[in-house]
Amino acid sequence: ATFELTLIPLRQYFLSGSRGFRAFVSANVRRTDPRAPLATFEDFYTLYVLFCTQNEINPLSTDKLLREIRFDRGLGSRRGGLTMQTHTARRIRGLAWKSAGPLAATTPRGPLSPLSPAAREWSGGGGAPPALERVLTRGWLAEAALPEELPREHAEALADFIFDQCELGSGREFIDMDDREAVGEEAAQKAVSVGFASRFEAWCKREGRPAVSLDGQLWASALPTAAEFFPAVRVRVVYGGEWVAAGGARAGGG
Repeated sequence: ATFELTLIPLRQYFLSGSRGFRAFVSANVRRTDPRAPLATFEDFYTLYVLFCTQNEINPLSTDKLLREIRFDRGLGSRRGGLTMQTHTARRIRGLAWKSAGPLAATTPRGPLSPLSPAAREWSGGGGAPPALERVLTRGWLAEAALPEELPREHAEALADFIFDQCELGSGREFIDMDDREAVGEEAAQKAVSVGFASRFEAWCKREGRPAVSLDGQLWASALPTAAEFFPAVRVRVVYGGEWVAAGGARAGGG
């Protein structure tokens, strides 16, 4: 997503340390419900550093910025302070939902369905199918070392779902396994971000496929080679406000 930040002329401020943090928050955050998720700490810090760069301010380190957020929370009774909470999440890195939108009701099961003869021929070296350069290549399940404890039909259901609904991610892209509260830009559109597990369950019901347990890590052996499952990722979320500009912090003269 593209964020814009409100700039504050240096002739008005000599900003450093905690003053720079307070200027960033004052210009770009509207203090609302203390339970309202504003951004992940990583995104919050990225925007803060961008603000500092645009204003020629030396940004605080992550540790010092965390201390500023804790101090800001101490002012909560007077002006509604920011807070930060840490959660543990299950994530798949290396995958992203298709841009057309996950679990679209109109997603066709075409001739290159993962289990179709054409797909099997291609995965065995029959040449790349057209229009799949950005999409997952479909030879991974045939090459995967699946454990005996994972039923083949379960692995094929997972592969079909991923092939149908996902594409290879880039950079820091990931898919959360579980439903979570929407954060940042998402929060303006919905309260909950539906995770991989819920979408997969709905897809299986729609397609008449067997129910597959996504507990533990056994199922992850059916993931494409470019994807990796992380069972316990630490996620830090900043609460207590919303961006002044829709979609993030904004730019413009101050």
